[in-house]
Amino acid sequence: MNFKYYNEIIDKIVALKQQGIGSRQIANQLNIGKSTVNQYYSAWLELESQVKEENVEQEDESFEENLNVLCEHPDYSVSNLAKRLRHAHRANNQLRKIQREIADTDFNFKEMLVGIEKAVDKVHVSKYSPRVYPAVASKPNGIVEVLFSDWQIGKVAQHYNTEIGIRALKDYGEQVRTFILDKQRSKHVDKIVFASLGDIVEDHMKHGIQSAVACDTGLSEQISNAIVYVWEYVLEPVLQLGIPVEFVGIAGNHGSSQHKGMDIYKAGLYSYDYAIYTALKQLAKVGKYDNITFNIPHGAFGHAEIYGNIVIYEHGYFNSATEKSMSDQMKKRGQQIKKHVEYFRIGDMHHVCSYDCHKMVLNGAFFGVDTSATEYSGVLGFSSIPAQVIMWHQQPETIGHSSVKEFHTIQLAIVE
Repeated sequence: MNFKYYNEIIDKIVALKQQGIGSRQIANQLNIGKSTVNQYYSAWLELESQVKEENVEQEDESFEENLNVLCEHPDYSVSNLAKRLRHAHRANNQLRKIQREIADTDFNFKEMLVGIEKAVDKVHVSKYSPRVYPAVASKPNGIVEVLFSDWQIGKVAQHYNTEIGIRALKDYGEQVRTFILDKQRSKHVDKIVFASLGDIVEDHMKHGIQSAVACDTGLSEQISNAIVYVWEYVLEPVLQLGIPVEFVGIAGNHGSSQHKGMDIYKAGLYSYDYAIYTALKQLAKVGKYDNITFNIPHGAFGHAEIYGNIVIYEHGYFNSATEKSMSDQMKKRGQQIKKHVEYFRIGDMHHVCSYDCHKMVLNGAFFGVDTSATEYSGVLGFSSIPAQVIMWHQQPETIGHSSVKEFHTIQLAIVE
């Protein structure tokens, strides 16, 4: 990525903005999109604000050090006044912090609402009446488990952007549907568990200006694209098969600009992913698809049952990709819900791996081929094939056996 080029563009945008020139005129002059101008300028303003805050914090630290010295002054009137001033100073700093968080939250939720409005205008619901496939006694029964994560639409990587991401999603949807149809020819599909493990959008403000230069669309457009294309290319084609679908929607760490991880109260609820899942739920309702149920947890993980066995789904932000780490986390989740957990599924690390006959599965991403360590998985040392996981379960005939009879990686073609 040519950071020098981006820095030059941002410098030009800032200079023109300070001359009072509008975004559209700047876009025409620099031969870039108007939304790009606004994104880069917003990112620059945020960076400037952060620098000012750092300067204020340094001044605050110096001021408080002086107050701490005065608090130990032998003259009671001096030390008492210094302690009162220190208390007021700390209270003021806390108030400023809260005000910044409120302002940031307001901005992000406005972006989210704009994205949802755009999607509602674009999306087409066919109002298709699902077909019901009768059970055939001679066919073995089974369950399809579909994993979907780390699409991160809007992201720019070595071999990835919005256009490529949308094509890859269409390819994914077609392969998921083909897998299910192939199973229907020789088996009876009892249900489909569709688990979305988060990071559906990239969020151009996630890490400040670094995220802005690594995105080709803003947050509202990312949310709009997510709702429109996940519905059109993935979810509705599956629903049209008439098979019962259990949708589990988990939040990822890119679902909020307010924090780097998943360590906030009700991380699932206060997430852009939650808004996307809720919009998909509403589209299913409008389309009169009564063969789907939605499980959208307010917390960081959720679970489903496959042949009486508990499956835990979470994004995986707290985990590493080792068998021990995943096994330990699976046991912790079991303790939380006070049930034995048989299977564990996560995403986040942008590559596919599986342990213990697929009892623990790490799902991949829609990008990942990184030959120069410029992308997350590449920095960690993986040059991963863009892929997602789909599995076929059958009732285990022997105690202790895994119900996963087929483990299939959907490899996603990258056509630039």
